[in-house]
Amino acid sequence: MTFLFKSQKRIEVMIGTYLEHFLECAQSFSTGMKCYLEKGTGADFDYWVNRTHKEESSLDDLRRTIEMELYSKALLPESRGDILGLLETADRIPNKLESVLFQIQCENIRLPADLIADLENLLQNSCESCKIVSEAIRDLFHKRERIQELTRKIDHLESFCDQLERRIITKIFKSGLETGEKVLLKQLILQIGDIADGAESVSDRIIITSVKGQI
Repeated sequence: MTFLFKSQKRIEVMIGTYLEHFLECAQSFSTGMKCYLEKGTGADFDYWVNRTHKEESSLDDLRRTIEMELYSKALLPESRGDILGLLETADRIPNKLESVLFQIQCENIRLPADLIADLENLLQNSCESCKIVSEAIRDLFHKRERIQELTRKIDHLESFCDQLERRIITKIFKSGLETGEKVLLKQLILQIGDIADGAESVSDRIIITSVKGQI
């Protein structure tokens, strides 16, 4: 049994559009962070901050439109709550992507050279978790053939990012940096770590919704 009835395909199409922008936002964030790691803050980095902000704003608009469609009873009442909860949870990820870039831009955070490789690793795995979240949501609305596989991957990435997060923070506080710089860097690493945590929260929603749909 598919999650949506034929007459409710409009919702499915709208969520597909949401996921396209979700991935564009994650890609813009990833490119912005690569720019930061290579060049630091400046005009090039500002471009990606603004672009990510625009994508995040588009996602807010799309989410509100989908919510209006859901509240207009285009979907069965028993399914509506699951979809709304899933969207609200997923929407926290682009918010976090934008927040990380804003933090770097506003605080003009200087990144020590010996942290760049660690941060690249954390970012790569965090962005991968965003990509898999998108795949898992798509799968939820179709055949659900890969739900377990994808949610296991998200869980693995979250655990791995947690380990990286702790390792980087330990490295920061063992360094000879000023206390203020250590605190700023710790806050940045925790914010980036929240991306994979957010992906795991979406994964939990997907699992519950999938199980309920099979009853």
